[in-house]
Amino acid sequence: MSFVFRAAENPELSEDVVGVVDQENYTVTVTFPEVVSHLSLKPTIKSSDGASVSPASEVPNNFTSDVRYLVASQSGEPQQYTISVTRAEPTTDRESLIFFFDANYRVLDWDLGDETMNSWTGVTHEDGNVTRLELSDSNIVSFTKELGYLSHLEYIDLSSNKISHFPETIGQLTGLKTLLLNNNSLVGLPETIGNLTNLEEFTLYSNSLTSVPVEVGNLINLDYLVLSFNSLTTVPQEVCDLETNYGTNVDLDEGVQCVE
Repeated sequence: MSFVFRAAENPELSEDVVGVVDQENYTVTVTFPEVVSHLSLKPTIKSSDGASVSPASEVPNNFTSDVRYLVASQSGEPQQYTISVTRAEPTTDRESLIFFFDANYRVLDWDLGDETMNSWTGVTHEDGNVTRLELSDSNIVSFTKELGYLSHLEYIDLSSNKISHFPETIGQLTGLKTLLLNNNSLVGLPETIGNLTNLEEFTLYSNSLTSVPVEVGNLINLDYLVLSFNSLTTVPQEVCDLETNYGTNVDLDEGVQCVE
């Protein structure tokens, strides 16, 4: 059996991408040398004479996670193959956003054919460098790790969505000044959040936080830190010290205690 993504059938590809077929373990591994959306790719599948394949060859499929194909020969039992697709790490802001799009494609209406990103809702950029991401109340469910590569970001508004966690790579966005995450489903924050020392406004109210990492105390340039309407009973003393030592307006629910 052969498994190929042909450029002729997938216009976003610059060249054919051939899968490595393991006939013993019934797997196919495909590595893309470039970043393209995996939502609707057409594989060209060739099997032994008389064998049928389901889904059929050159039928679009979503390869953002493993996909299973059934190969049935005329003489033997049907055999299931698992197709695993990986792609290169992004090298541009646009490529980073393609990963984000694939994870949230049901709610984003971006035209990936727009190479400039000018028509992409909620995206502000300067010469391809993304500076603002404004997608509040958009049913976003995933903040992908690749967003951590957007080194020019200064403003993120992902409030009123359905995000439950953030990857460690959020700590790479050291130019951020505004981070609005209120009204989500956050249950925790990574320790790397403490790297965002240029933050001036950080809203986390109306989530499901039960704790706050001590590293939030590193955010000494904050004007506003809003932590109310969570499930907090205590916060680190370092968070409370932001108000005492640096003039940050720290908003906590009544009764939340500061602990060493």
